[in-house]
Amino acid sequence: MTTVNEAISGYKPPLGAELAAGLETLSGNQTVTFALYKRMILPLDGFAFWINYSLVVPVSGDPPASTTIKGSLHYSTEVEQEEESTISLNTIVLTAQSRCDIFNQINPQFMYLANWNGIRFTFNSQGKYYQQADLWHYVGIAVTSVMSTQIIDTQDQLNALKQVVSNSLPIWLGMPAYRPPYPGFICPIVNMFPSFLVPENVAPPYASVQIEETTSLVEAAFLGSRLTSSQLASEIVKVTTYGVNNDDIITFLNFVLQYSYDWNFIGVMNMPIIEDDKLTQSELQTISQKKTIKFKISYLQESVRDIARQHILHTIVQYNPGSSGIIP
Repeated sequence: MTTVNEAISGYKPPLGAELAAGLETLSGNQTVTFALYKRMILPLDGFAFWINYSLVVPVSGDPPASTTIKGSLHYSTEVEQEEESTISLNTIVLTAQSRCDIFNQINPQFMYLANWNGIRFTFNSQGKYYQQADLWHYVGIAVTSVMSTQIIDTQDQLNALKQVVSNSLPIWLGMPAYRPPYPGFICPIVNMFPSFLVPENVAPPYASVQIEETTSLVEAAFLGSRLTSSQLASEIVKVTTYGVNNDDIITFLNFVLQYSYDWNFIGVMNMPIIEDDKLTQSELQTISQKKTIKFKISYLQESVRDIARQHILHTIVQYNPGSSGIIP
């Protein structure tokens, strides 16, 4: 019987050889070319973009700028109608004769994206591998219209990037950089990320920031020059931490309160309490060090723009408007 190692090393079982020949006939020896993109975190508010590698200054050790894979491409389309959008969901399946290690081994700060008949796609899962068939199936949803703004292909698109979020998120992302002029109350959590934008497999300790229930505390906005405006707003901010012990989470809570006193960028409208949460993994028979704190805050929207200009949380790629590209 053929072993998995033999299958991976290039040996094809009889059924696999026949299927491979049929695959080549049906697909017409089809190939798909994937272009390399690099992840960029917008320093102003932590928003994530994918930048075409042609706009990036190459660095030794980066993956190849493009890769071509031989296989058969299938896709199906389903229209999804929601309250705020109507989009076509294109499910892409690539059947290849050999394992595409390039998708598994690539640094998570990079991504390969293909453009086929106007549909851009990459893969987020690998289908079940059947040893006797020796075919590899890669599945993903093509880039939807509402997500296309996060893919940057031209210099003009780079030049147009500005702060995206309108809530208090930049204030929270900038907090770890604050160093009080007196001892104590230094933020014990260095890495703070927007919710849903935590980097892949990042090691604790870290925190994610979820903004909820943004409401106005005034009846009208203050209007400035050139159609600018500012409102006194209120939000619920849920900070979720991993890998933080009791002493450090108490220090973090006190740090946030002291930060509020020192700078007045935010006002705390409740008495926040630390909550222990549960996240399990059955293989380990234990729970993670997960904690949450909910803050009800008030802030001026204008102060958020000021904070966004001053603080840089973390950049995987730094963009320099005066240069011809972006500098890693």
